[in-house]
Order: sequence, then structure tokens, then C-alpha cells
Amino acid sequence: MMYAPQEGIKYPSYYMHPLSSPVSDITSVSTATTASHYDIDYTAQLLDDLSIIDDVYQAYDPDQFESVLDYQVDHTTKNGAFKHQMVQHLIQTEIQFIHDLACLESFYGSRIHEFLAIENKKKQVYSPADTDALFKPIQSLIPAHKSLLEELRQRLTIWGPTQLLSDIFNRFYDYTNACYTIYLKGFNASILLLDQLHKTAPFAKFLKTCQEKDDAIQQLGHYLQHPLVRLPAYTDIIVQCAQLTEATHPDYNALSNAASNFKKRQRHWDAMIDDSLGLYDVYQSYRLVQNSPAQVTLSRRLLLHDELIHVDMLLPHETSDVRSYLLFNDLFIFCKKQKDGRLAHRGIIILKKVKLKPLEPALVDKIMEKEKQLQQRNKGRKKSLLSSSRKSIASGHSSGSSSVLTDDTGVYGFELHFQFFSSDHFAVTNPFTGMGGTATASVYDEMRRLVLRTKSLEQQQRWMDQLSMVIKKTTR
Repeated sequence: MMYAPQEGIKYPSYYMHPLSSPVSDITSVSTATTASHYDIDYTAQLLDDLSIIDDVYQAYDPDQFESVLDYQVDHTTKNGAFKHQMVQHLIQTEIQFIHDLACLESFYGSRIHEFLAIENKKKQVYSPADTDALFKPIQSLIPAHKSLLEELRQRLTIWGPTQLLSDIFNRFYDYTNACYTIYLKGFNASILLLDQLHKTAPFAKFLKTCQEKDDAIQQLGHYLQHPLVRLPAYTDIIVQCAQLTEATHPDYNALSNAASNFKKRQRHWDAMIDDSLGLYDVYQSYRLVQNSPAQVTLSRRLLLHDELIHVDMLLPHETSDVRSYLLFNDLFIFCKKQKDGRLAHRGIIILKKVKLKPLEPALVDKIMEKEKQLQQRNKGRKKSLLSSSRKSIASGHSSGSSSVLTDDTGVYGFELHFQFFSSDHFAVTNPFTGMGGTATASVYDEMRRLVLRTKSLEQQQRWMDQLSMVIKKTTR
């Protein structure tokens, strides 16, 4: 068995050169002389080579040589064990994923057909093509995933050190190319259709009844978008399997090529996945926010949704006014959370010609100074309540925690100068479902300064980046 030179080991200089090959002297006068000369040269060369091998073994420290071999075997064994665990994990998650896809068809599919038949007897409102648009793209994915699951299970039963996986992943790649392309291209149309159906009172009631029958059943939209979230996981697992495969493994080249194909395809699909998830988030937010002006449209996408602190300029250190802000690619709204967990729409911020900037340094200094004073006041108040026997303990704890407010404790956020419209003019409720609404023109508007605090610098930067993009787009 040949072993590649290991890092960290000194080899004799002659070990790094290949053995010489025998050379015949074609200029000899007679063939017999040539053959005899060749035999002598070959024998001499062989003796020299054997002596070099002896020198190599003598140059090695036996303990060091044995430790190198042990490391190689141990490293290969660990990688094989990790790869085995990854395949087991993929099987377990694939079982759950296939179950979710089947729920869409078995639970919702049959019930929706019955619902449409009953409703259409009263009045032709729904088309059979509607159900096909919702369910057929998902149904086409199930065979590919069942095939992957079955093959992985079979391969796991004969698992060994030289086990191949590339053939399974290559077949899965070819199988999913066509069906996932159709699914991704048709997803936005499916969500628009679901939104239209959801706005009708009978269908909204039907979906609510379905979820009440079984607590384990998710919303219909969840099953439609689940493949979008699941899809990148296959690329990650296959790439990791390739990384855990030794270069000497018989599956190394084929598995590396499979990983490369999956990564290339994922890069191509990432933009479509992000776009589709952005539309699905619009659909979700429209049902989460009461009287929402952000209706589902083919072009609208939800970019960010966070709870931010609204800063009162008279009491800038106060952090109790927490509001939910939703930034779409064409709209910026804010809401207040109600007791039932839903959000109530409170206003729209018109982003056209808005000025965006980080918090002013003077405002940051003012907030930090006020917070420092409050902390010191609270510490003093706690100390006064302690008995004399415990004062030393409290004071020791305080001195140790006095470093909590340091330069690392920052105040982050941003501010906007914008045109504001009162939310009262946008509260138009859907008479059937009690959800959603349509924005109307308002006669009441004024220029305002909005100051918002974020939890971290990272969150601040994320919001400023997205806001800058939307402001630039809407100000054209």
C-alpha cells in the first residue's frame, strides 16, 4: 500500500525522487551483449533500489510511522461515521417532509374537492382548475422524494467504508430538475389564487374549520411553501458528504461532481426562492395585520418585519413604546400588537423623498447618560433596602457589575424624516372575513421625524440597507 508523504515528517532527500527505470543500451554491437548488459544494469539498479528502501525504513522513527498510520485510519473512520449520521438525519427529516406533502393532498385535497362541489351547487363560484393549480405542483414532487428515501434506506442497510452515495444523489438531481422548476415557476400564481379564495367568506370559514378538526394540521399556505424552505438543505448535506469523503475513496470524484452540480443549481434557484418567500410573507402578513393596506399583489414583497422601539423625543430613554414595523418593497407600515396576538394597523410611512440617517450622536449621548443615571439610581435604591449585615455583599456585587454600562453597551437605531398619513383613513374591513382592507386617500398629512431604536448594530444596518433600497426605488 502506498501512502502519500505526511506533513510535519522529515523525509530523506532521495525519498522524494522516483525510482530509476532500467535503460537498455541500443548502441551495443550484438544483441547478446545488449541483453547481458541490460541484465547486469537491471540487477545493479534493483540492488540500489532495495538499499534505498532499507534506508527509508531506517530513517523513519517507528513510533512516528505508526502514529501517522493510526491518524489516517482514525480520521477516515471518523469521517465515515459523520457521513453515516448525516444520511440518517436526511432519512429522518425526509420522512417528515414527505408526511407534510402528503397532508396537503390527503387532508386538504379531498376536503377542498368536496367543498367546491357543495358550493358550486349553490352558485358557480369556484373552478376545478383552482384546485389543480394549488395541488398539482406539490403532487409532482412526492415521487422524487419517496424514491430518494427508499434508496437511502436500502443503502444504509449495506453501509460500509467504501459505500457509494453519488449515484443516489445524481438520480435525485435529475428527478427534481423538472418537477421543481415547474413548482418554482408556478408558486406565485398559486399564492395569488389562494389569496383570492381566502377573501371569500365560505372558503375562509372552510379553512378555519379544517384546522379546528386537527390541531396537528398546519395552515394550507404552510404546506405550499414548505418545499421552498426545504430545498437548500439537500445541497448543504450533499456538499458536506463530499467534504467528508477522502480523496482515496472510490466515490470521491463522483460525489464531488454531484455536490458541484447541486451548488450550481442552488445558486440559480436562490433568487426564485427568495422572491417566492417574499410573496408568501405578504400573504401571511395580510391575514396577521387587521385592516392591512398591504394587499397581496404579483409585485409586492415583504422585506423586513421587526419589533422596534419608537423614541419619544421628550423622553428618549424610554423603551416601552414597542411597535411592529413591516417594510415591503413599495410600502412601510407600523402596527401595535393586540391581546389576541394579532397586529392592528396604525399608520403608513410614505417613503418617497424620505431622508434616512443613523441616530444623531447628541441623541445617543443623551440616551446613554440618562440610562446611566437610572442604573445608578436603581443601584442606590437597592442598597438602601438591604440590612447592614448584607450591605458589604451588595456593595461588592455592585462594584463587580458597574462595568455593565461600557462602550460595548451601544444605542443603535435610525431616524426618518417622512410624510405621515393618519391610519384612521385606512381602516376598511373586509365584510366577509373581518380581515384586510383597502387604503384610501387622506386629507390629513404632515412632515414628521421618526426615531427608531434597534437591538443591535447588525439590525440597524439591515434596516438601513433595505430602507435605502426602497426609498431609492420609490423616489424615482
